[in-house]
Amino acid sequence: MSPSFILDPVMQQNALAVQALIETHNNTGLTRIELAVLLEGPPPTDPQARAQYDQRVNDQASAGFDRVRKICRAMFDGGFEGWGLIWHRHLGRQEIRWHVLAKVINNFRTPILHFFPAQHIAETEGKEFRTRRRSATRIEVSRLKALENFAHTLPDGSDRKKLLAEFTSRMNEIEIRCMRLAALNMDSGMTLSDFRQLATPKDRRLQLFAKQTKRYVDLQDRANKELHDLCDMYEAFKRILGRDPKLIGEGAGPIDRANP
Repeated sequence: MSPSFILDPVMQQNALAVQALIETHNNTGLTRIELAVLLEGPPPTDPQARAQYDQRVNDQASAGFDRVRKICRAMFDGGFEGWGLIWHRHLGRQEIRWHVLAKVINNFRTPILHFFPAQHIAETEGKEFRTRRRSATRIEVSRLKALENFAHTLPDGSDRKKLLAEFTSRMNEIEIRCMRLAALNMDSGMTLSDFRQLATPKDRRLQLFAKQTKRYVDLQDRANKELHDLCDMYEAFKRILGRDPKLIGEGAGPIDRANP
């Protein structure tokens, strides 16, 4: 359930104002404090007024900015015109600068960030995301194997069949990570299930592509059968070795014939 402040008109206007400020400085980015100072204006000279000013700046830079990011992210994900995706760029251990990575323009999520900061974000964040993806995959595999083991403890019946069907379906699911697919809507790509739906679309306009989409799905199904057979072969290979083969999975590289 989304936080209630996301749909608050006043907070939305404030979020758009913050987003616009970041866009104005998008090439270099802004820190939280720089952004808050731009929003509040020059500091007053009166000591009492200065203390209140500093408090407002701190509020804008902490909880206030966190709310702005959540509002912008939710509206960007929803495809609402003009909303952007605010993202961070690390400069050393302490300094973090914020940019608008992409924005909804003419109903399309469109990348707008200059090459240098975009490249820097990709380089600094790429390793972290690869680690997260690997950890998430390991967690999901552990969950599925636990599900399978639990299902086998149940007596024959509908519950056992349902759990084993869920296990098989999830293990056989293909997630296609392709930059061209991701670029269609600035998202994570598509699964094979998405393509199956597109092969029999409800929207008549998509019927133009249905035949070609169905051909791709059929080809992918055949490739998946080969992949399942290959996985079984690798599983047997693991048992013969008595350990996990290092050349299978993420980080696999050329075989060193001198050190097989």
